[in-house]
Amino acid sequence: MVYGERALKILRNAVGIFLTLGISAAHAQALEAARSSAEILWDRYGVPHIYAPDDTSAMRALGYAQMTNHAEQVLLNIASARGEYAAFFGPGAGDRNVESDIDVITNDIPARARRWLKSGGSEQRALLKAFTQGANDWAQRNRATLDPAIARVLPVRESDALALYQLAIHYSFMGARGYANAAAWKKGKAVAGLSSGQFGSNAYAVSPARSATGEPMLVGNPHIDLGASGPQSSNGFPLARKGLFQWMEAHIVVGDAKNPGPNFTGVSFVGVPVLAIGFNDHLGWSHTVNAAQNVDVYDIALRDEQYRFGDRRLKLKERPAGVTVCAFGGSSCVQKDFTVAYSVHGPVIARRADGHALAMRVAGLDTDRPVLQYWRMAAASNLKSFEKAFSMLQMPYFNLVYADRSGRLLYVDGGVRPVRSSGDYDSHRGVLDGSDPRQLWTRTVPYARLPRVLDPAGGFIQNSNDSPWTSTFPAALRKADYPAWLTFDLMDLRPQQSAMALIAKPKLSAADMLASKQSTHMVLADRWLPDLFEIARQAENTELKEAVEVLSRWDRKADAESRGAVLFDRFREAYVNSSAPTPNSTPTTPPSLFAVPYDPSRPLETPVGIGDRSGALNALVHAVRALRAEGRALDVPWGEMHRVVLTQRDETYRNPRIVGEAPSSGSMDAYGGLRLVKYTPRDEQGVARANAGEGWTQFVTFGSNGARGEVLLVYGNATRPGSPHVADQLPFFTEKRLRPSWRTRDEVEANTIRRERL
Repeated sequence: MVYGERALKILRNAVGIFLTLGISAAHAQALEAARSSAEILWDRYGVPHIYAPDDTSAMRALGYAQMTNHAEQVLLNIASARGEYAAFFGPGAGDRNVESDIDVITNDIPARARRWLKSGGSEQRALLKAFTQGANDWAQRNRATLDPAIARVLPVRESDALALYQLAIHYSFMGARGYANAAAWKKGKAVAGLSSGQFGSNAYAVSPARSATGEPMLVGNPHIDLGASGPQSSNGFPLARKGLFQWMEAHIVVGDAKNPGPNFTGVSFVGVPVLAIGFNDHLGWSHTVNAAQNVDVYDIALRDEQYRFGDRRLKLKERPAGVTVCAFGGSSCVQKDFTVAYSVHGPVIARRADGHALAMRVAGLDTDRPVLQYWRMAAASNLKSFEKAFSMLQMPYFNLVYADRSGRLLYVDGGVRPVRSSGDYDSHRGVLDGSDPRQLWTRTVPYARLPRVLDPAGGFIQNSNDSPWTSTFPAALRKADYPAWLTFDLMDLRPQQSAMALIAKPKLSAADMLASKQSTHMVLADRWLPDLFEIARQAENTELKEAVEVLSRWDRKADAESRGAVLFDRFREAYVNSSAPTPNSTPTTPPSLFAVPYDPSRPLETPVGIGDRSGALNALVHAVRALRAEGRALDVPWGEMHRVVLTQRDETYRNPRIVGEAPSSGSMDAYGGLRLVKYTPRDEQGVARANAGEGWTQFVTFGSNGARGEVLLVYGNATRPGSPHVADQLPFFTEKRLRPSWRTRDEVEANTIRRERL
């Protein structure tokens, strides 16, 4: 639906009247252009507030605004998604840019994006055309501000956003497990030993009955990497795909007082006009990473490029392909030709010297209308219209947590899920037998068969990457009602803290919600320290005694000033290293290290206790000695050893410099803190720097007059060289605060520092 058409028709009629009254045609056309164009009001945090008469004008302004704040990053992301990064920016260290391009072309991403552009329909095409026009309009006016090497990527094409969407969602979020299994397979392993990836998230929704004010509340807090603004491993130009998950916040108002459209606040990935997470005056939603197994890799044994499939021998299909590799800036180019081979499963992505190959199958490669789906979600005014849009299933991944002004709550374990012929979840998480036709799926689960909770009796929904069975208490879903292969059955410590916070009081205030969202409390300490203290006190060891004294005084938090958290972190690290690594779908700490492992019948009480008492004592001694060897006190503050560092590149985009640094509050997934921060490996001084986790946060209350929001984007709303909006939100993060989301025209005007009319 296009908003403002009636108003534009009236305006055009008025132009005709003006002409009959003798007003010049030029003056009348200028008046119509002014009233039909979009206006961008930029606030003091670099957030664009877009006011547009219709959908396409709004989308054009969004493209213009993304380039205003992120032009270099948009173009780098596009080069990655086209499979042309090495052509523009050289082969990269270890030929990593070349490898990225080959992977993109092997998976047919650019060609599929062009097909999607046609098959996605005229309504989405109009939105993409407008977004692309806005991006290119900015480039036409501001090309001189870009480094010439980066400007060569221009112009932006209408299919670029769809290619970038595939690269980010299908082949990065979804594909992470498949590529990890491929890496393990190359080493002769059947399954990757991943325990926790770079992706995660928290989301909660509270009904009026559980709200202290009677107003529904929603928290959204996706956890991804810190994008282009996080710590840089080295100087030099970024490698392909760096910054692929960079959020940008925007506020979009469509229509006018007589013909109101959506008033939407939220975030999208840079270069993609998909309004991924956000809220309007009627409703809001957030996504969390789920465990949908919708990318599989299959081992096939080759002989003369043939493989067995059931009782048949099939020949690999082939197509010629190639990538261009140039010296930085486009000189001295060579063409690297290769052949893409396909089995019945999908393209071959790896080969081994023993004659085996690995083919990859990806679900959701027909989800050609993501921009349209999310635009309709952003424009929805009630549950019915929202779910009609969401059920298009153009997003092949993620859980959904939703709340609206009327008090409705919704949870869906979403995505495009393969229909399996047999087995349980764990039997499909590794490399599959490509010779077995039963392993080849051809259908996906329809929306009506996905785990879904509407208006739960407990009055809340939560998800922090746990299974759907624990999305609310009392449980609203039964695992037995769904196929065993559909999803996993685990509630790790972070979602346990989430649920415990939501059931702690009969009525929850805004302060309660914000306090739980910002909690750094380590649930793992509650589960381990009682046993650890008991066995350490029984041992006659001075080092253990000193460690117990420090850990006894510790507040069991990972706040910047917390003393004892570093010692506990080093203890856990040493304790885990004494055990086997954890496979994909198991908890972030091996079950054998607990006296009582996770029990689905006791999801908020387990796992608990020390499982290896001797190993735990040795680990605690090791932690004490390691800190002392570094010259650190056993009670060194967490923030002294864990830092948030934000960087910004110069005009050439080759040299990053630190523009913001602060002590960090927040710990890794294994500890169960809701304020999730993941860190780089420690440097020579033992200091770790945040590289993933907290990024975008939204806290929304739905009242009688619409939505009130508080938000935060930790690494700021821009990446352009010289922008003041990289580290300007970092003080809010260090102080555990959010900033106001300005949504009324009066609020926006009061905080506007610059305005543009397109």
